[in-house]
Amino acid sequence: MIVTAGKHWGVAFGDCLAQRVPELAWTQVTDAWGVDAVLRYGEANSIVSAVTLLIKRVEDGETIEINHLLEALEEFVIQQARRSS
Repeated sequence: MIVTAGKHWGVAFGDCLAQRVPELAWTQVTDAWGVDAVLRYGEANSIVSAVTLLIKRVEDGETIEINHLLEALEEFVIQQARRSS
């Protein structure tokens, strides 16, 4: 149940992050564990796995401060994109 709810929360969280950073867009990545929906910054190699990010925190029993997390990720993504360009 946590994983299913976490996926929905992660998508909603990712949508909020993408509204704050318009260069982010949903895409899929495939790795040894399967296919995941992630946010990619433009054509850069910078990606954010919003779904996994929230699920891991929920599974670990962490208290999640959504606004703080959004602000921190917004700043981090923009800084990483600038460094890679």
